[in-house]
Amino acid sequence: MANKNSFGVPHVRTYDEFREREAFKDPYIKKEGLQEPSICTKCGAVYYKKRWTLDLKTKEKFSEKKFHKTLCPADAKIKDRYFMGVVNISGSLLSDYKQQIMKTIYNEEERAKTKDPLERIVSLMDNKDSIRIETTTDSLALRIGRILSDSFKNEKNPAEYKFRYGDKYVEVDWIYDRKEKVNGRQKKAY
Repeated sequence: MANKNSFGVPHVRTYDEFREREAFKDPYIKKEGLQEPSICTKCGAVYYKKRWTLDLKTKEKFSEKKFHKTLCPADAKIKDRYFMGVVNISGSLLSDYKQQIMKTIYNEEERAKTKDPLERIVSLMDNKDSIRIETTTDSLALRIGRILSDSFKNEKNPAEYKFRYGDKYVEVDWIYDRKEKVNGRQKKAY
């Protein structure tokens, strides 16, 4: 059973419930595929054997004349500002560790992009006391949330995940605050 947030949008409770919704596919990936080989005119990713890759060996197999020119789904999403994942980062320790947090985010995007060039950051809004990241895939947002929680876990701040029914969308909230013990209990310090 789904809960509704303050905007009336239903959320699923668990990651397993989220993954059961395989009927909901990415609207930017065509079911019938593309002509092969195709090349993205913006990032240079190659579509071959029904998948996108940045592998140079695949690119070298074909002459430039053989490629069909197109825009890959990731660049189409970036152009349209369409995102399937959001990561919200805030907290009292954000300003102290912002440089390391940003480096962790960009390293995870690069790692993800080498495996799947369709996993990218659509936008990153860096405010004074918060960061908002929009991603092309739900899985990249999940990984960024997990890696931040794991990398900075000495402060015991797990990320909170909100999965939505009806589409492949996830929102990750990570608040990086110092916690201190008061009367033997954990309490946030503000």
